[in-house]
Amino acid sequence: MNKYSKEITMADQYVNDIFDELSMFISQDGIQDDEKIWAANHVDDPQLKEIIAHLSTTDIKVMVQLAWDDSYHAKQLPSLTGVSQATVSRVLTKLEKYDVAYKYRDTKNNKEVLVRLTDKGRELAVVHTKLDQALLKQAQEVMQKYSRDDLAKFVSMLHDIRQIRAK
Repeated sequence: MNKYSKEITMADQYVNDIFDELSMFISQDGIQDDEKIWAANHVDDPQLKEIIAHLSTTDIKVMVQLAWDDSYHAKQLPSLTGVSQATVSRVLTKLEKYDVAYKYRDTKNNKEVLVRLTDKGRELAVVHTKLDQALLKQAQEVMQKYSRDDLAKFVSMLHDIRQIRAK
């Protein structure tokens, strides 16, 4: 084996290591992931704990977006969340089922559907915001050992990998 072959093998190993790490990161995003366990441990209401257990990451993503304003037109949510219209529709139905959000007709245009969080939804969004803050603090601690240039290269590499995967 020549030097070039060895370099390719090492590069292949890095690619495999990166994909393994990304796969493990993504697999943390399950029904009983650490984030949901954290959130459930930070609410006292047993009903909210039960709701958390049934929400997916996508459900939470839409719920948190809804917390940014009093209400949203349902058709705005796909572009704001990066989630398809069909998925947003399923998520909103689920959020209504658990009394986290509700849909209603726009009084100015009956064809338009608006969505608003309930008090339960707002409480869950606050808990998730606290979780995001805790995760951000931990991530900042990890990132302190890397230069800005290293971090910029890492973000660029992840973007490039995502583009490969999307093709």
